[in-house]
Amino acid sequence: MSEMAELRGFLMKSIRELADSDASGEELDNTVKRCKAQGEMVRTYVQTVKAEIEAFSVAIDAGIINEINAENSSLKKLIESSNHE
Repeated sequence: MSEMAELRGFLMKSIRELADSDASGEELDNTVKRCKAQGEMVRTYVQTVKAEIEAFSVAIDAGIINEINAENSSLKKLIESSNHE
């Protein structure tokens, strides 16, 4: 399973927990606190991935990296698609 698929699953689990109509009081407060903390972690992860993509893009444009190897082909596609936006 890819990291993005895991992240989506993680987020959906959190959304389901928040939507649980049976939770109340302290249980609901704890769920909300946990989901807020998870949201911050996800936000940090996404910002890190964006920074990595930007760094690769700059390195490619500067000629530091001539070619991204096949192991990182999904990263290459992501960089190429972001350059077309």
